[in-house]
Amino acid sequence: MTRNLAEAGLSDCVDAQIDCMPGFGAFLLTIGLGAAAVLIGIPLAITATFSIAASPQDTMRRLIWIATTWLVPILGALGWYYSAARSRETHTPEP
Repeated sequence: MTRNLAEAGLSDCVDAQIDCMPGFGAFLLTIGLGAAAVLIGIPLAITATFSIAASPQDTMRRLIWIATTWLVPILGALGWYYSAARSRETHTPEP
């Protein structure tokens, strides 16, 4: 009796060589990629927000960059860092 109860469940699917949970692998992949995006996006958005707030740009331009950074965290933050690097490159005085 105990042996029958212990074997009930997914082990039956494995023994029968059938997929009892179709799509579960795709589900795990989606959850994993989503978690990675959140773990990368939020710190990027936070650091970009501080960088934008400390920039010498006018207030409206900073607000637009902050909104972009939080609405599209990874692309917005990378766009800001790219834009900031290009503006430093063009405004750096030559020795």
